[in-house]
Amino acid sequence: MWIWIATGVAFVAWTWMRSSSHTRLLDPRGRLVVVTGCDSGIGLMLALALHNAGCSVLATCLQPDGEGATKLAASGIQVTRLDLRDVSTISSLGQAVATMEDQGQKLWCVVNNAGVLTLARFEWQTTDIILGQLQVNLCGAILVTKTLIPTLKKNKGRIVFVSSPQAILSSPNMAVYCASKSGLESFADGLRREEPAIKVLVVRPFALPMRTGILQNNAQQLRTMQQQMDQNAISEYGPEIKAMEEAFQQCVGKVKSTDEISERLSKCFLSAILSEQPRLFYDIAPVMPVFLLKLLCMLPNFIVDHLVARGTHLSIIDMANPDS
Repeated sequence: MWIWIATGVAFVAWTWMRSSSHTRLLDPRGRLVVVTGCDSGIGLMLALALHNAGCSVLATCLQPDGEGATKLAASGIQVTRLDLRDVSTISSLGQAVATMEDQGQKLWCVVNNAGVLTLARFEWQTTDIILGQLQVNLCGAILVTKTLIPTLKKNKGRIVFVSSPQAILSSPNMAVYCASKSGLESFADGLRREEPAIKVLVVRPFALPMRTGILQNNAQQLRTMQQQMDQNAISEYGPEIKAMEEAFQQCVGKVKSTDEISERLSKCFLSAILSEQPRLFYDIAPVMPVFLLKLLCMLPNFIVDHLVARGTHLSIIDMANPDS
């Protein structure tokens, strides 16, 4: 009996220590964090939050003269241009990090946050739209990691990949995006097992695509798709495309400010980047939608397909939306 009691006490103590280490943050001073995709949304929020927490931040923007980059620069954050579809800018990022290292700022973490999403039937999407999602969401993150991993290993730092619940359960009209995020998580798993000297983490924000601006260009992309369709496809899908285009035009007014998004995410990201013992996976959502989504994935495929066709999985993910 005493063995069981001692085992129980030891388990409770271990759980408490692990929980405490998840919440204890390292001293941010002198730690350089690279965040990609800081023009808006999560990247912009995170760069500002890390700067306010005391980290050195190198924020990458696609448009270094844009509104997001201007806001970051005004806050004292260093900004550099990065286009994940252009390998030369990834090399320039490595040079920028090397310069900051020479100035005494040690690279601690890279947050592969930049991402693009096109919501449309796979059949409609142009080759450029398909490749763009794979280049930014998957290949670009891999190449940024390849560029910075020697320094991260030297500094015993960490890598954070921003994924999506769509990596767990693929959705119709998002096949390419889901493939890129599933691939990203597989890459993170393999890299974590290959490189034990660094911590490799995955963060999955829930219920954000309609709130961060990632879909603001979707209406224009739908028009581009329609222009490249033959007449038979236009006759078959024209009304559906028109309805989707009008819906995405309305999304512009639903985009939240950086402050509103930060209330939801900053604590989780700061834990992933600075906690003494970070979790391997962070699902940024209440327990119930995470539990229900993973439970749904365990059902037989024919049941999952039926429920996904009815939009059940989207209703579960939307439970994490504070506005719902």
